[in-house]
Amino acid sequence: MIEDVGVSFRQLDRTLHQLLYKKEFDIKGIIFGQFYPLDPRDEQRLIYKSVIKRFAEQVNKPVYYYPFIGHGRKNKPVLLGNVTIKCDNKSAYCTLSQPGITTKN
Repeated sequence: MIEDVGVSFRQLDRTLHQLLYKKEFDIKGIIFGQFYPLDPRDEQRLIYKSVIKRFAEQVNKPVYYYPFIGHGRKNKPVLLGNVTIKCDNKSAYCTLSQPGITTKN
């Protein structure tokens, strides 16, 4: 799981490129949380999303982007351990769930 605030989209892009070139990149998948500022403009949200999308197209691992994980105004907790991600071909979005955690919007 990766999330951070105060990181520019260029810094995020460089970091993700380093992961692509790492020889021992033995993971099952990556979950991205929030990277954009606390009160972002739409173009700020989109630039971070495009950096993550470009990385997802290059890595041969499942990538999940959920910007409500992190240090934003809405912060959904994720306990490290048993996380299930389900994706449906009929939807552009996936769901993230954990036993014992109920989320309310």
